[in-house]
This record gives sequence, structure tokens and C-alpha cells, in this order.
Amino acid sequence: MVYRVGKRRLLTILLENNKEEEMQKCVKVTVLRGTNLVVKDIRSSDPYVVLKFANKVVCTKVVKKNLNPTWNEEFKFPISSFSHYLLKLEVWDKDKVFGIDWLDPDDFMGVAKIDLKHLINREKCPSQHKLGMSPSKENILHQDSYIIQTADGKRIQEVCLKLHNVTSGLVYLRLEWSS
Repeated sequence: MVYRVGKRRLLTILLENNKEEEMQKCVKVTVLRGTNLVVKDIRSSDPYVVLKFANKVVCTKVVKKNLNPTWNEEFKFPISSFSHYLLKLEVWDKDKVFGIDWLDPDDFMGVAKIDLKHLINREKCPSQHKLGMSPSKENILHQDSYIIQTADGKRIQEVCLKLHNVTSGLVYLRLEWSS
């Protein structure tokens, strides 16, 4: 059956359907904490995390004068059929000169990445409740990590990522996928 609908109403229906689909297909990333981050100021750093996934970039809040910050900030990244699954994480030290942040560029404190395809691709996740993931070229894990599949179909993984291009630093994340 075909219904006649005005262009504006049809566009609204299409947008609502698209939003519902995107809401259902997203990965939730919680930036938990950092440990043993490098000193970039005189005795400490003012770290924040930048997450990049697909075409979206988000930042945590700045934690002042702390080399072991706790962020506990949650971000959702929509997944589309054409998304690549590489999550890139950068840690930066916020610098302000005389209260103005654009006079001095922020200092780089490390980078890490993790491939989320094992978390996202249902066909690659076995029916078992745990799937192991070890450090590799695609996954800069500090230690082995497991994906837990819950009874309601969610897959949750807590990871500890080692920061590269710096002398020290770890960042802990919680990843969650539900379709």
C-alpha cells in the first residue's frame, strides 16, 4: 500500500527512522582513568583525552595537576555499515599562559589505539561468554583483555591501553556494544 505524504513529513519520518537505527547501533566508550602519565609541566600535568572514532572526535574534561587522573566520562559513537573500527586515543596536557590557552599549544602525552571489530562484529563473537584479546599491532593493550557477553546480548570489555611515543602512561577504558 502506498501513502501520499508531503515531502516535509516524509523527510521527518526518514530522519526519525535513521536516528532510531543509529541509536541502536553505537559503541559506548567510558574513559575511566589514567596512571603513571608523563610530566609535561614543572612537576605535574593537566591531562585530558581525545577520542577519535570514524568521523567523530570527543574530549574529556581536563584534570588539573594530576599524573593519575580519573575521568569516568562516557561517550557514544554511532556505527554505520561503512565505519572502520579503529578507536584512536590521544592524551594531551592542557597549557595556559596567563589564563589564555591559545598562547601555548597543548603538550602531547601519548597515543594508543584499539580495533573494536571483535567487540562489534556479531558473527565474529562466539556464543561463549568470554572472548580473549591480546596485545597486537592493532591493539596497544597493556595486558590481555576479555569481552564479556551478557544475557541481554551486550558485550562489555575493560581494557588497559599503553600510551606510545612517551616514556610511560596507561589509560583504562570500558567498551560496550549492544545492537
